[in-house]
Amino acid sequence: MRKEKTLLFHFCLLAFNCFFSPSNSQDNSFSLLKKNDDPKDNTTQTKLIKKNFSPQCISIDSLKMLYGKHKTFPKQYETPILIALSYYPELKEDHIDFVLTNSSSPFYSIPNIKSLHKGNKHWKYVIGISKKVIPGYDHALLENLHLNAQVGVLGHELAHILHYKSLKREEIIALGIKYLFSLEFRAQFEKNTDRRTITQGLGWQLYDWAKTLRKEGRLYHSHLYINKFYLTPGRIKGYMWQNPQYDFD
Repeated sequence: MRKEKTLLFHFCLLAFNCFFSPSNSQDNSFSLLKKNDDPKDNTTQTKLIKKNFSPQCISIDSLKMLYGKHKTFPKQYETPILIALSYYPELKEDHIDFVLTNSSSPFYSIPNIKSLHKGNKHWKYVIGISKKVIPGYDHALLENLHLNAQVGVLGHELAHILHYKSLKREEIIALGIKYLFSLEFRAQFEKNTDRRTITQGLGWQLYDWAKTLRKEGRLYHSHLYINKFYLTPGRIKGYMWQNPQYDFD
């Protein structure tokens, strides 16, 4: 996705906040791609893997009670959001606001700027869900996706937040700079995020999202862009095949 303009704005604000706020960290060494980004790392607790989610089989009240603490989200998207959150128990106590935007990028996830003066255990996060995108990407809007693909892309965004939690404030801004100005780093970062989503148990949903994103044949050049920065459906299946959580029988 063409996230550059959206992320440039947000990371400029992050940079200002980082450079003009006192730091709680004494360690300035940056390790922006952590060991848990390894696609072969399957240390995450095994979860119930489902190939497809059906709204009729989902208990929204139970999910909200278990995973809705400190979360705000648009009512119309509570089902896919709560399902995705249920695969990230590590984020149960974190403050995450899912907000509707008019961004040219369908989705983005960032730390809340106002919370960065605190230690990272007290950070808050924002996941943006756009109501409109650049021409040709309407099929990628959350409102136009089926449930499984909705859960897949939201799982990808939550995987970003899971990674942000492992970073210091200075590392966040360094990540933003490298993401914006290094295409190689961006590709590695996004594909690692896809792999993390698979490890969390949402591989089939990510697979559906990846297929849906590429379904518009007229967007050939966009497909080349997407394939450069995100795992293809075939690669997603390949990583699921390597992961013992997934049963292909």
